[in-house]
Amino acid sequence: MNSGRFSVIQKYIMTEGRELEKAMWRLQFAEGSEEDFLTELARYQNDDGGFGKGLEPDIRCELSSAIASTVALQLLSQYKVSSEHTMVKKVIRYLLDTFNKEKMGWDIVPQEVEWYPRAPWWNYREQQEAWGNPNAEILGFLYEFSELVPPSLIDSLTDHALTYLQSLEQFEFHEFLCFHRLIERVPVEVAEKMEKKFIEMMNSCVTIDREKWSDYCLQPIDFVQSPASAFYDQFVDVWRENLQFRLHLQEENGSWTPMWTWGNQYEKVWEVAKKDWTSVLTLKNALLLKENNPL
Repeated sequence: MNSGRFSVIQKYIMTEGRELEKAMWRLQFAEGSEEDFLTELARYQNDDGGFGKGLEPDIRCELSSAIASTVALQLLSQYKVSSEHTMVKKVIRYLLDTFNKEKMGWDIVPQEVEWYPRAPWWNYREQQEAWGNPNAEILGFLYEFSELVPPSLIDSLTDHALTYLQSLEQFEFHEFLCFHRLIERVPVEVAEKMEKKFIEMMNSCVTIDREKWSDYCLQPIDFVQSPASAFYDQFVDVWRENLQFRLHLQEENGSWTPMWTWGNQYEKVWEVAKKDWTSVLTLKNALLLKENNPL
């Protein structure tokens, strides 16, 4: 990342970004501390241990949800926060407390989400269309923090995940990403059982057609973060071009904006959510550039 690009991104994050992204920027690029990052992340955690309060910007629900809690766990995992940390203990306890044995998983959002502004795809549904989102991902984090989880729950969920995965005939990329986060965290013998179907999902879900990158889709650089990543060889022909495509989407103020909207509902709240997403995406792309073109 050249100094000019770095400066304009930094200016945007530090003037327009959420406090959480500011703290992560300082941790990645300046003299920031993990303590400051955790302090900002804790603002999104509720008393029940789950996360809400707009951490996932398309859900403005103050109450905890499984999906917002997975966003928090992604960050806790990214920064290698120990299972001994109170925040980790609380969110895992929230997941254990809200596990639905009949569904063998979690409601992706609570019924109370209907009380708050939200993206149309976050309406409450009693039956989820894709079990893996977020259940496969949650299982991955239960493996990561397994000392906090009853082994019998991990075993039964693993059996369910394997059976479900093998039954899939149609694939959706958000669910694929959840299985990706799972397969990164399971023991080798479990990963081997998933590998064939996972690769089938990957070939279906990752968009290599350059003409479609301007649409909302899963692009190669969103799945393969660098040439050192697993599966890079499958996308080597388009990966660098995809990275350049992402650079060309950067706004003059240094930011990247979401490629989706909420349509014509909650228009004023969408502007708030859009700004939050811009903060999230700008930091995400800055880290992508740091990984592949060090400062």
